Amino acid sequence: MKEIRVLLVDDHEIVRCGVRGILEQEEDIEIVGDCSSAEEALHQTEILSPNIILMEAKMPGMDGIEAARLYRQKRMPCSVIILTLCEDCLAEALEAGAIGYLLKDIKRQELAQAIRRVYNGELVVDKRFTLQGVEGGSEYLPLGCDSSGTLVKEAELVILPPIEAARLLRFAYQMEEALEAAIVQQVGSWDKGTAITIRLLGDH
Repeated sequence: MKEIRVLLVDDHEIVRCGVRGILEQEEDIEIVGDCSSAEEALHQTEILSPNIILMEAKMPGMDGIEAARLYRQKRMPCSVIILTLCEDCLAEALEAGAIGYLLKDIKRQELAQAIRRVYNGELVVDKRFTLQGVEGGSEYLPLGCDSSGTLVKEAELVILPPIEAARLLRFAYQMEEALEAAIVQQVGSWDKGTAITIRLLGDH
């Protein structure tokens, strides 16, 4: 029996078919269903009991970010990964409760590995918005523990250029709220890239 149960959600059938074809080759990942809308996904989740919801951010009707917020509010026992072409929705997605944020040009093995990491409780962000431990780490190192599972109190979020100042400030504020963390350092420039150091608050 495959360990990880994935529900695909995208309004484009060709995307759903392509992602299904990729993930069905993985020994530990099962595609339990696919949906063309967030509304359908919320209904099917109660029937199919997936571990992972792999969902587009921008769809007609309810979008993936609003759906992620509803999954969190309903306390459904699954994790939402946003798989999208949109590069501007990261902070909003994390604030809504998404545990992963990936761009659709991700490599096939990176996609499968990201799903496994989210399944194991990690926060996964596309490497163009890289979470790195202060002492170094992998592209998908979660804020909260290092590669050996040891608690990490700080992490560095590297944002590649270009990014507008107002958008970066709004993003930093939303990251503080979403991760219950404090921004302790911000260095760099709008056109050359920015590194934001995040420190977890309280007991994690």
